[in-house]
Amino acid sequence: MKKIFIAFTYIELIVVISIITILSSSWVYYFLDLAKNQELNQKINTINDNINDLEKKIINYSIFDYEIRFSTANWWLWYINYINNFDNTYNQNINLNLINWSWTLWTNWNSSQEWNLIIYKNIKLYVNVIRQSDSLYNYYFNEKQFYKIIWTLSWETLNEIDIRYFAEDNVYPEKNNSLSLKTINTKEDKSWTGIINLSIINIWGNKSLLWDWVNTNEVYLFLELDWKEGFIKITK
Repeated sequence: MKKIFIAFTYIELIVVISIITILSSSWVYYFLDLAKNQELNQKINTINDNINDLEKKIINYSIFDYEIRFSTANWWLWYINYINNFDNTYNQNINLNLINWSWTLWTNWNSSQEWNLIIYKNIKLYVNVIRQSDSLYNYYFNEKQFYKIIWTLSWETLNEIDIRYFAEDNVYPEKNNSLSLKTINTKEDKSWTGIINLSIINIWGNKSLLWDWVNTNEVYLFLELDWKEGFIKITK
């Protein structure tokens, strides 16, 4: 009985290996693409959850008001939450300077009574200073991290400012996987002119959306991660 030997030519082997390589590359690309989409959605959901959380606190009367400020200005890495800040007696405002990494905090409190400025960095207590009479406070920082700034009088919290990144990866921009706010628009298809500044304001359940100081009923935040884009729809 003769033995039959089945052999492949070099061309056949090259073709088979090429097909396997192409299929493997396709599956690798597919899973990487899927992972990147999941990462994008997860980061967008984090921002959306923050907005919804403040909305729930208004409904539950655990806070009096909030304002969330977004901007597409150059070098704008954060969005900012203001909480309980619409009382004319007690309010504060913050101006961020990303050139020399500093912020300036204004308050309208000019009494001789002492008040505390408490700053948390990434949840941990960072600065606790007592102020008196002056309404201006300058602070320089070197690290791009989350900050919570609480103003108290007689140890009662009056209001707070919460500075948040669009993505925590902005702390390490060399990773090149930072979520960025690309466009703010009143249309899902971006058929309208982009907006530079947006404020979401809710005072005792009275909600308003202000883009560049103009009222609107609906707005979209378009966020990008490695050329992939998603959006958050916000309605009045």
